[in-house]
Amino acid sequence: MDRLEREALFIDLEMNIEKADFMAEKLIAHYELGEGAPENQMDALCFARERPSICMELEIIRDYIKIISDMAHKIEKEMNV
Repeated sequence: MDRLEREALFIDLEMNIEKADFMAEKLIAHYELGEGAPENQMDALCFARERPSICMELEIIRDYIKIISDMAHKIEKEMNV
């Protein structure tokens, strides 16, 4: 892997980290996940209604994390060669 390829890989890695971080922060803020468990039945029902959307967003974050992990392994492998 030449210098330009390494730089491109690091840029892609950084972008994917930023995307995952953005998605996680957005998810936490939008669904108020930092506020603790719903305190009444109405809040619990509203949260349950949003569950499919929350799960989809978590799957997108997981996909970014998988990409980041694969890229990190590739970088590690290249550095050990």
